Amino acid sequence: MPLDRNGYHTNFKIRGPECIRQAQGTCQDCGGKQGDEYIAEDGKTKKIVLQAAHINHDPWNPRAILRCLCKSCHLKYDGLVHGKNASRTKKRKDRKAKIDAGQQPLSFLKQKEPKTMKGRLDSEIRYNEEDSSYLFFDVENDERVTLDFAPESPKYHVWLDKLKSFHFQGKYGHFTARKEDRGNKDGTIREYWSVYRRVNYRQFRKYLGITGSFTIADMERCAKSLADTCSSQEQRVKPPRKNPEKRETLYARIEARDEIIEQLRARVSELEQELATLNAEDEAI
Repeated sequence: MPLDRNGYHTNFKIRGPECIRQAQGTCQDCGGKQGDEYIAEDGKTKKIVLQAAHINHDPWNPRAILRCLCKSCHLKYDGLVHGKNASRTKKRKDRKAKIDAGQQPLSFLKQKEPKTMKGRLDSEIRYNEEDSSYLFFDVENDERVTLDFAPESPKYHVWLDKLKSFHFQGKYGHFTARKEDRGNKDGTIREYWSVYRRVNYRQFRKYLGITGSFTIADMERCAKSLADTCSSQEQRVKPPRKNPEKRETLYARIEARDEIIEQLRARVSELEQELATLNAEDEAI
């Protein structure tokens, strides 16, 4: 299997043969020996060639985990990765061919549709300080409009029952309300509203009630309770994000450590030889 050495770490020239030597020239999957002959699928007689395989497919890693495999086992192990790479390469070629033929426009020339704000903040209940009333907002025909009804009115309950969430801005505070459900023991589903407010990277929750059971005054009480809870929290400062070290710096540190380890190993070998010499002299005496 031809290898593209451009993406391999420089120490693979040493670690690869060392991996094969430690495996005693035997494939760690099929047990084949280096140089043994076998009959291939095409009927030809071939010799087993051992290779050092990267278990995690990370040849750039100086500390990569290696495994001694024969050429056939290595191909089987890398088959999945090779298949993914081949599929990506084919898709790129097909896309380039369509672009060259004018059948597919360039992605950066596509007109992106403008994003619209759809979700819990489209619907809102807001306290109006000018006349001490409450305003109700919703989205109709992609436009934010003010609804014309009074709190606790039939229209108000019909509108609230259709919502999944809304934002409340009252006299004493604000929150986001969400309709949630929970299963009962008899298999039925019970729907209720919960209110949430987030402060200092923490989220606080209170139970509001089921649709039709809570009033604007109940919302104001929940808003005030959450405001009091949030104001009593100590200010938490988000720790600054630590900038990761560059890959080149980490590789240099690893190589320096490997050099120190090799020097220590060499020193240990010298000491063992000196000890063996001293033992031999003592025996001679």
